[in-house]
Amino acid sequence: MNIRFDDLPLLRVPLTRIDWNNAACLLRFGREPSQRLVESLKRTGMRTPPLLAKGKSGLFIVCGFERLRIWRELGHEEVAARIAPPEAAAQDLLSAAIQENQDGRGLNLIERGIALEKWTALHDEVKAGHCEENGLKPALRTKDGLKPALRTQDELLSLLGYKPGPATIERLRAFRQLSTTAQTALALGTLPEGAAATLREFSAKEQDHLVSIMLALRFTAGMCRDFSREFLETCRREKIAVTALLRELGLDRPLDGTAQEIALLRRSALEALHRRRFPILSRIERDFAARQAALGLGDEIQLRPPKDFEGDQYHLDIRVSSPAQLERAVRALAERLDKRRDEIQRLFDLTWEP
Repeated sequence: MNIRFDDLPLLRVPLTRIDWNNAACLLRFGREPSQRLVESLKRTGMRTPPLLAKGKSGLFIVCGFERLRIWRELGHEEVAARIAPPEAAAQDLLSAAIQENQDGRGLNLIERGIALEKWTALHDEVKAGHCEENGLKPALRTKDGLKPALRTQDELLSLLGYKPGPATIERLRAFRQLSTTAQTALALGTLPEGAAATLREFSAKEQDHLVSIMLALRFTAGMCRDFSREFLETCRREKIAVTALLRELGLDRPLDGTAQEIALLRRSALEALHRRRFPILSRIERDFAARQAALGLGDEIQLRPPKDFEGDQYHLDIRVSSPAQLERAVRALAERLDKRRDEIQRLFDLTWEP
């Protein structure tokens, strides 16, 4: 049924008539209170009227949860609101809540998962022929005695801006199975989607621990993705417990300190995990370092291999602070190239060992 809720008349509603515990249309998750909204309500009042509907225990909120909460905290006793007509079906009310949030602040991934859960539950109830859950009424039949239209998950995905399909549904459901800590980090944007998808393979307690580490070490989104993926692969391949691997990486203690200390700890942990994951690479790196040191080029000249020794682009770094140092470094390099050619060639002929 198409109902234009914006065309409904405004009514003065005492706040005592509202059932504040009814969360049938509540989608909010992992958001801090908006100080901007508080100031706006103080300055200009309730410019966007909330939408209410009749439930089992009084009126419940369809749109405007946060506005009404702040409005009550500011000391108001009533509000100008719109009340949905009795013929409004449950999915129509939820659709209105989703649309207002999408048009306003937008829904984060966890809130989209919550919307999917509520939508699916209402869909199944309507399909089964009853829908009085959470006080959403009437849903079985409209005022005209007609059963409300069954609105599908594909319709919800379109409402959320997704291309309809089972993959998106499974992805949103999977995020809702994460621990509360992981869901909160994902909702706030401090945990990227790729890392969250990997964390599903760990227990809730392990998820909490890994998320706290990534936040404490101030990982970028890319670092979070790489760390979670490499950590999982190492645990699986080596059959090592999460706590044991964290102990190896030096991450089993409180992670605090200055920005510089955190940066050093972050780099050492990532490098240690990379070497733990690729033991063959570690041997090649040690071999390369030993051969380079044997050439006696000093600290001024460093040969940098390609990342993970994949590729043929080597870089020569010469670090000097005076023309005299540069002259000595170039002379030393020329002498090594002339007299120790075979040793230098072996630096480029490192092979992977089984």
